[in-house]
Amino acid sequence: MANWTALSNTYGWCTRLNTWVNFRTYITTTGTFSDSSSISQQIDTHSELHTKIVQGSLTVSNQLHALIMLGALPASYEVVQSSILGYMDLTTITFKYIQK
Repeated sequence: MANWTALSNTYGWCTRLNTWVNFRTYITTTGTFSDSSSISQQIDTHSELHTKIVQGSLTVSNQLHALIMLGALPASYEVVQSSILGYMDLTTITFKYIQK
């Protein structure tokens, strides 16, 4: 992230290549959250990528972001996944329900 900050400070905008790299990282890290580090921090990092992707003019809806975050949770969070999916309508789910 330090490299991105330096580029952003220097050039002030995101190229299509940056957006592609962010998107690729976003989708390839799905399902890889780990119990060995803070889930909250991992979600925050993934959410920062989501923000950069959207700022780069790619559309990743809040609904899709929520579902991706649910899918990225480690197996130890299966009860959390089941609880959220058990009471949420997937057509209206938003990231705020995952973030809680």
